[in-house]
Order: sequence, then C-alpha cells, then structure tokens
Amino acid sequence: MAAVLANPIARRLLRIPPSYFVFLVLLATLWIARPNMLNLNIMGIFVRQIVPLGILVLGQLVVMRVKSIDLSGGGIILLINYFISSGTFPGASMPFFVVLALATGLVIGLFNGFMIGNRRVSAVIVTLAVSIILVGLVQFLSSGNPPGDVPKLFNDLYNTKFLSVPTPVLFWVLLTALVWLLLSRAVFGRYVASVGE
Repeated sequence: MAAVLANPIARRLLRIPPSYFVFLVLLATLWIARPNMLNLNIMGIFVRQIVPLGILVLGQLVVMRVKSIDLSGGGIILLINYFISSGTFPGASMPFFVVLALATGLVIGLFNGFMIGNRRVSAVIVTLAVSIILVGLVQFLSSGNPPGDVPKLFNDLYNTKFLSVPTPVLFWVLLTALVWLLLSRAVFGRYVASVGE
C-alpha cells in the first residue's frame, strides 16, 4: 500500500472524487448495453435535456457550500414550467419569462431563507414542504392535466447552435464556469464558505 501511495500517478488518481469513477462505469455500461445510444445526435439531445437540472445543481452547490440543502428546486421548476406552458401569459416575450422565473425563485428562496435562518426550522423540512406545496399547487392549477405547448421562441432557442454546440449546453458550461470562479476565486466564495463554518 505504501508503494502505491508513493507513486505520484496513484496519488493523483486517489484525489479524483469517486463520483467521476461511477460516471465512467455508468458510461461504459451504457456503451456495452446500447452502443447506438452514444452517437453524437442522441448524446446532443440527452445533454440538452439535462441542462435545466444542471443549472439547478449549480444552485444546490452554493447551498451545500453553506452546509445546508434545498429540496424545493424541482417544485420551483415545475411551477415555472406551468407558467410558461399553460398559456397563462399569452404573447409574453422571453425577457418577461426570464424575469418571472427569477422573481418566482427569489420569492420562494426568501421564504425558505427566512424560515431556516430566522425561524430556525430544519432546511430539509422547510424545503421539502415547499416542494410538496408547489407540486400540489401546479396539480390544482392544471386540474391534473398535462400543460399545453411551450411558446415557439423556447423551441427555437432549444434548437439553436453556436459553432455546432447547442446553445443551452453552451450557456450551462459558461454558467458553471462563472459559479466556479465565484466560489473559488472571488470574495463571495470565501463569504459563502465562512457562513457554512
């Protein structure tokens, strides 16, 4: 064991988070079980579909840096999806929906923060309850029916590419780089980390 640890390559491999190895095993399993799934077209569609979840993970990362958790993200996405696809705001522009999504997330986040920080309620309980309430609200508003179609502008945005890279994926990568810079290089990141200490 000591000889293995003396090897610089082995030491570097041991520093890699285990989740990366799990991801590689899953990718290899997918490649063996369904080799046709790994062509560029299908992978491009798959990556575009996980962009909203990837952006949600970036927000969760910030919350986890303060040693907390937020389970309401899925409910917030569901509510915003309902606003966009239900026809509640016919003819609304893209900037309107962006502001609506940010305002919805801000209001719910402020409520969560108030309950956790000021009222000292457990983060798991508050955010799970908020998520359940939001899912129930969407079920009530939609009468249990699936929502309608999203406006055409979202479909156009989803299918645009920049230098053959899907625009949503490029946005996700740039946002990931920005969050990494904020958390690792900026004063904001040190402040966030100190809150969690």
